Amino acid sequence: MLTKVGTIGNCIVIKEEYPSFSIFVSVALLKLKKELVSPYFLSAFLNSELAYVQFLRCLKGIGVPDLHLESIQEIKVPLPNKAKQDFIAEKFEDAFRIKLSREEEANNIVKGVDEIIAQKIGFEFPKVKLKNTFAVKVSAIESRLDPHFYLPNFKELLDNIKKTKYAYLGNLVEFSKETWNQKDGFQNEFPYIEISEIDLSSGKINSVSLVPIAEAPSRAKMVVRENDIMISTTRPHRGAISLIEKDKDGFIASTGFTILRNLKTSDISKEYLFYMLRTQICLLQMLQRSSGGSYPAITAEEVKNIYIPIPDKDIQQEIVNDIKAFIIQAEKLKEEAKAEFKKAKQEIEALILN
Repeated sequence: MLTKVGTIGNCIVIKEEYPSFSIFVSVALLKLKKELVSPYFLSAFLNSELAYVQFLRCLKGIGVPDLHLESIQEIKVPLPNKAKQDFIAEKFEDAFRIKLSREEEANNIVKGVDEIIAQKIGFEFPKVKLKNTFAVKVSAIESRLDPHFYLPNFKELLDNIKKTKYAYLGNLVEFSKETWNQKDGFQNEFPYIEISEIDLSSGKINSVSLVPIAEAPSRAKMVVRENDIMISTTRPHRGAISLIEKDKDGFIASTGFTILRNLKTSDISKEYLFYMLRTQICLLQMLQRSSGGSYPAITAEEVKNIYIPIPDKDIQQEIVNDIKAFIIQAEKLKEEAKAEFKKAKQEIEALILN
């Protein structure tokens, strides 16, 4: 599979344990003539700069790059002998495996902060309960009738939060309704923030697309301001949540985000709220309050009902400092993994050319 819209040129080989699957239109499925080329060698090549340079020459569209199928067919692929293909493929797989291991280590560092935060606010995560059936008292029934909402694990989560000082999110912060009319405020193109560009481990925005106003997607309507908190309402439990920095003030975001703006109380800091929303204490609540199948979504009204623990201000600052330190450590690991993978790819590209 090869990514062909937005992020270009990421390629993987589908393993035999996945006999059937669905793909998005942003991905091309390549079926190979195996007698000519090894799929693992081709994957190594398509992930290289040698292929990427060719991709750039035939991209279509403005703003969001698009690699059409007919263009992919025209990519020139070197064909060394079978033994060399296998050798190159093995080196690439080893390098990619190391990269994934480093990234997993980095993500685990960030996840580990949840337990530290829980201890600081006097919260205990619920024990996992695997039950096929469970009962719910009539008095506990809310407006929701789906069994998922009432899972015992969610109930214990909320019960444990209620043992701390807490408040509903909707009572802590205003939800912005500022939208863009897709005409004014920009000359020819506008900066567009999409959900896919939010780094799930740090909350940073990886990149911002510049899209011609004439090609503005219908979802490009939410105006963000400095210090706003953006929460992805599609699969919110993944943690695509970001705090807007000064250089992105006035940018446009997808309607797939709900935007938190002005605080209603001085009992909580915006920075603490941002980091708390990204912990499992809140992400599990978003999962509980979501609805849908493969891509569960949460409404802004349901987001307002999330319980936010509110410790003393000094504890809030301690939590912010702890999380920042963990993120810095994780980002350092990711950068090291990225540099090592780049070096390995350069060595592989040299092998392909020689």
